[in-house]
Formats: sequence, structure tokens, C-alpha cells
Amino acid sequence: MDSAVKGVFGTQEGAAKGYNPKNRGRKSYHPLLCFIAENRECLHSRFRTGDAYSANGSAEFMKECFAKIPERVWKVSVRADSAFFSGELLELLEESHCGYTIKVKMKGQTALLEGQKWKKIRSRPGFESAEFEYKCKSQSESRRFAAVRQIIEFEVENEPLPVTKAEYYYFCYVTDMGKSPWGTHKYYGKRSTGENQIDQAKNQMAAGGILTDSFQADSAIFQICILAYNLMVWMMWINTERGFREEPYTIRLYLIRVPGRLMCRGRQWFLRLEKNFFFKSKWLEIEESIALSGFPWF
Repeated sequence: MDSAVKGVFGTQEGAAKGYNPKNRGRKSYHPLLCFIAENRECLHSRFRTGDAYSANGSAEFMKECFAKIPERVWKVSVRADSAFFSGELLELLEESHCGYTIKVKMKGQTALLEGQKWKKIRSRPGFESAEFEYKCKSQSESRRFAAVRQIIEFEVENEPLPVTKAEYYYFCYVTDMGKSPWGTHKYYGKRSTGENQIDQAKNQMAAGGILTDSFQADSAIFQICILAYNLMVWMMWINTERGFREEPYTIRLYLIRVPGRLMCRGRQWFLRLEKNFFFKSKWLEIEESIALSGFPWF
């Protein structure tokens, strides 16, 4: 689960100044998105005004996500960044028996981590780990925290003799999944694929990029773009043996915008592909799979 920033130009309804690290002060929208890690599908999304804080409505948003999960799915785990570190969301995940790994960002975090007992990580030089129980002031109970720190050494400039100093770069997570601190750190790192999926939905499928003077209309167009993204994901997963790794732009360029000729013979229409078309075999594989599915237009 993650939030996204979509900057705008002009005075569109709902566009406002808010969290925008790349273009501070620029008006934007701030949608929420939830992706399924195994197949890239966007499970749920919500279009929001630009001044909405990342965690606002996150618990309700997660309830809506749970409602969309089929009953046959018996185990779910959630990864989210530090913007979603809130007691309300954690309580909901625990009540739903849902595993979670959420990055932590809070007041006095560095001092708290410095006071923990750190151990060197085997076969990982320069890294140490710690785990502890802690109760935040705004939360009702204590929870397990897993932390990793990296030792960064550097030479001090303008010194008569070489002087080396060391600093620590901390990573901290709240989790109930029973993994080691290093295992938690690596597991959370896989969340970065979600940022790629958000980028694909925003910049390659135009989610949040087709705007009108009405916020409700913009929200509807946003959901249509997400649906178009999901249709492409489902097409590639259902009709190819090994799934896919290509981005939507590549799929659209090589499998949809196809160089060919639409012809009619014997009162039947057919598409003739170019003889040397590089993705011809993949195109035919998808066409045959769709035809075998029994859709009436085939």
C-alpha cells in the first residue's frame, strides 16, 4: 500500500498544495493505491485531494481492500511505508489476523534506536540488527520492532592527519511476522516494486493525468485508467504461460500497436502480420489463448 503524488498545472477542483517532495509548493492530487505483489494487479485505489495526508482514511481504505479479496485467500500480509504507521491501522490489521511490515517514523526515533542492543549480522559486514518491544504514546499497546543499521565510514576533510569517522543509517519496522530483523528489512525492500507499478499506472496509463474542471469527473477518469491498467495485467497473466515483466508501454507498443494489414477474404476478416515482426509468436500465443477461452467474438 502506498500513496502517490500527481502534480497539475492550473486551478483544477481538488488540486491543492500538500506533500510533494519533488516539486514543493506545486498543486497536486494525492491518491491512495494498493497493489497485489504477486501479479501487479491494483486491488483498490482512491482519488484524493492534494492536501490529504498519506494516512488519512487508511484504515477505511484497508477495510475496502479486504472486502475485495476472495474468500479462498486465507493469508494476507501488508507492506506499507512510514506514512501508514498509525495505531488505528495496526489495530485493524491485528483484528483481521493480517500480517504486516510497516516502516517506522516517529519522534525521538534515533535516540530510541541508539539505546538498543545491537548485534552484527552474519555475512553482512557493515550491518547490525536489533529487535525490541515498544509502546508508542499514541498507541494502546506495545508491539515488536525490528531494526537494521548500516555503518558508514568517511574521512574528515581539512585535517593534518587522516581522520576517519563513522555514522549510522537506521532502518526501523513494526512487524508481527516473526522474521529476523535482516529478513524483515529484505522483505520490506520488495515493496519498491509497488513504486514501479504506481509509476506505470500514472505515467503509462494516464491515471490522474486526464483532468477536467470537476473533481468527481477526474476521480471517475482515474478509476477508468486503473481499470485499463488491470485489464492489461489480466490479459498478460491469463494468456501467457510465464506471466510477464514488460511495462504497459512496451506491451502497448509491441502487442497492441501492431504493424499489420486487416484483410477480408471469403467474407471473413483476418489480420495479416508482417513476416519479420519480432513479437509475432507472442502475439499469436495470446490470440490463440483468447480464442480457446470461448469468447463469442472469436
